[in-house]
Amino acid sequence: MRKFFVISFTLLLGAFFIFSCSKSKTQSETNATKTKKAIFQNFVLQDLDGNSVDLYKEFKDKNKIIIVDLFATWCGPCRMEIPGFVSLNNTYKDKVIVVGVSFDRGGDVNAIKKFASQMKMNYTILRGTQALAQYVQLRGIPRTFVLNPDFSIAKDMLGYHSKQEFEKLILDLSKKLGSII
Repeated sequence: MRKFFVISFTLLLGAFFIFSCSKSKTQSETNATKTKKAIFQNFVLQDLDGNSVDLYKEFKDKNKIIIVDLFATWCGPCRMEIPGFVSLNNTYKDKVIVVGVSFDRGGDVNAIKKFASQMKMNYTILRGTQALAQYVQLRGIPRTFVLNPDFSIAKDMLGYHSKQEFEKLILDLSKKLGSII
């Protein structure tokens, strides 16, 4: 019986060690992402009509907060967030640019278009790439980057977040940025 407890304790301690290491790695990866000055600076993505869009060049001089939502049509939490982005895009169009980046497997443009229509997505939708996923260290979706007008990261958010959370963030950033936006 004592041997059983020693083995169990050893396994538990090993699991704790592995979990602790993986958690600190994730935190350091997130911190590394947050220190990038102008995220999305070197990425040209395709919109749903096949046009090339350079996020940085397209939106950097707009003096607005940029919300970049990485999503997929099959993702339940992503579906829950989208109506909030639609509403925020309507309410704060003078302060905010919302961009959706689809990471759907296979990238079926017609399926993404149909989804966007059903969800009444009233903002730019682009198709994500493997290079972008690696660059932002994409580990799960939804993943949303709230960017300052200079494309520095104001907030890096993983998982579902309510419209109210984003709205508070927009209002706080607007106050902080003052005359910039």
